[in-house]
Amino acid sequence: FNKEERQIHFDGEGYFQVARNEDCPFRIDATGLKVEVLGTTFNLDAHREAATAELSLEEGSVSFLSTKTGESVIVEPNQQVILNQKDGLLTVIKPENIQYASAWKRGEFTFEDTTFEEVIQTIEENYHVDIEIDSTLQNLDLFTGTLPVTDLHEALLIIGKVYGLNAHIDGNRITL
Repeated sequence: FNKEERQIHFDGEGYFQVARNEDCPFRIDATGLKVEVLGTTFNLDAHREAATAELSLEEGSVSFLSTKTGESVIVEPNQQVILNQKDGLLTVIKPENIQYASAWKRGEFTFEDTTFEEVIQTIEENYHVDIEIDSTLQNLDLFTGTLPVTDLHEALLIIGKVYGLNAHIDGNRITL
């Protein structure tokens, strides 16, 4: 950082607590977006290859800009802005619990009415594994619950109990 501005280039997911300093703004550049922070606490999930980027604001305020469309929004506490990476459009929502976005920081993934496919994708991305799912496992009930970030076996055990499945692990390949 220099004395005029605090700027980072970002790819991934991070939790930020930024001290207010009007003389030295904090800026984040990521694929398809720019964030200017005035002093705040938020979670930013902006993976280069993902279909969306999401900012979940806990405290303070931020300006969120879609670099594709030029559209900008001011995000308020307990709001989430979602950037569609394909078309650059922004959507602002007010989720029931903004803390879910930063659950990974506490060592857990929290899901609420999430499809089975999305839960499996989260496990695959977090643990760097490939999960093969039997084709008969389509249209399963939505998942609401918490899975650990650091224990693949426990996560698979929970999924197994919820959906009545067994997991077979062979290296980084898992069959359900």
